[in-house]
Amino acid sequence: MPINPDYLSSLTEQIEGCADCEELQAQVDKVMGAINEQLAAVNKQIEALAPVLACLELPTDPMAILGWASAIVDNIVKPMTAPILEYQTQLVQLTQTVSEIQALIPTLSAKFPECSVSVPLPSPPQVGGV
Repeated sequence: MPINPDYLSSLTEQIEGCADCEELQAQVDKVMGAINEQLAAVNKQIEALAPVLACLELPTDPMAILGWASAIVDNIVKPMTAPILEYQTQLVQLTQTVSEIQALIPTLSAKFPECSVSVPLPSPPQVGGV
């Protein structure tokens, strides 16, 4: 489930193209809803993959470590954790887009007299240790 950078840019463009305050609020709600859906999907994937990280810690007792355990960690578990790094990168991209949108709102809403636009807060991931 990679995030398309062009899609993230289009979210900002949708907000910049507003003609009035009502449209601005509607676009902010729509865009933030889309971002929250993406954040939820990324969070779900990180939660599903997080238990794999626990498998990376081998017993400290050398007698308990078998050669095949190291091979499993090196050849199966470690490659399986690669998507977690991608999801962390996507979280950074989503957070950056939210910051850009939040920075745009005061400037854009100032174009429309008596305009007050509320920006819903994104739902950050709640996964520990990642």
